[in-house]
Amino acid sequence: MPVNALDKVYAAFPWLRDLGIGNEIVGWVQDGYTDDALIGLVRQTTQWSTMFAGIKRPDGTLRFNEGQYLNVKDAYSTLIFNYTGKRVTSAAQIQGLIENEVSPDEMEKRLQVYDTIKRDGGSVRSAFYVYAGMRLSDDDLYEYAVDPTKKSQLDAQYTQQSSATNLTYDMWITRATEVGLQNVTDQLLALRDQGVATDEAIRRVQSINPDAARQMTDLLYHGGDPSGGNFLPLNDLMRAFEYALIGSAATEQGFALPDAQRIEAFRKAGIDRAKALDVYGSFSSQLGKIQGMTSRIGQQFGQAEWENAQFLRSGAEMAVLGQAAAQEAAFGKANNSGEFGFDAAGRLRQRGLALT
Repeated sequence: MPVNALDKVYAAFPWLRDLGIGNEIVGWVQDGYTDDALIGLVRQTTQWSTMFAGIKRPDGTLRFNEGQYLNVKDAYSTLIFNYTGKRVTSAAQIQGLIENEVSPDEMEKRLQVYDTIKRDGGSVRSAFYVYAGMRLSDDDLYEYAVDPTKKSQLDAQYTQQSSATNLTYDMWITRATEVGLQNVTDQLLALRDQGVATDEAIRRVQSINPDAARQMTDLLYHGGDPSGGNFLPLNDLMRAFEYALIGSAATEQGFALPDAQRIEAFRKAGIDRAKALDVYGSFSSQLGKIQGMTSRIGQQFGQAEWENAQFLRSGAEMAVLGQAAAQEAAFGKANNSGEFGFDAAGRLRQRGLALT
């Protein structure tokens, strides 16, 4: 069989080239096999079964043809990388998805839930540990969100263990501190992957004196007056703790515990807006944009100014951001370029190309 004839077969079925069975294909064609008959022989080879693992249903019918299989496989791999940053290296992982006939659209929905759980499931994770001593993994949280049976099981376990625990204040504040430090570490790891935080910042958080961190949690919880009754709910306490640490750890200045006065300022003014604000990393990840915007109106804007504007709602710093955003919007309209502005939660957003 001439080489150009084999090339014609590969042109009709490009995936055949990757099987590495060119000699066999040449022999089958010389024996008179073409098209469907030729592909039928290919599908009996070990190479084909390995390359297209999971393509057959238990009854022997095909879930896809080979081209569709490869497209779905590529879609899976792209989605997994986009949401996790990890390359698919396990054929069994893809095979499991294909055998369960999970479409790429369905998989993306699941990954969106999983991504949300990893970013925003901290309140559930914190409550389970602080009140019941239960440590939930990301997989546990995912199942808690999408599987009613798993949710009922975990809720029942939570009720049983929390009821059976003699939860003293000492134990409660210690567990809250542990959760807070873990949350900060996890978020700094994510920020490091974005090129925002450094390994040194993470090490410094991990090496904090537990007693010092516990004292900070305690102060945030009662605001300096243990008998005053003005206590923070656990969710707000965790967010305040994260603000106080990530705000310094995610910047080039390095990590430093905030002083009591700064903690109290965060507590009094920032916590009411905790549900509306993203983590402090939103500033760090967009530091260049924000500083570029403010420098164009002759202002310097750093960590302290951002804290004052976002946590403390300081009029002066908010005015600087507003003025900078207004000028950028004007530039965008004049140049038909990207228009930046701040949304209701104080996050920098690019609104797209403005009309001239």
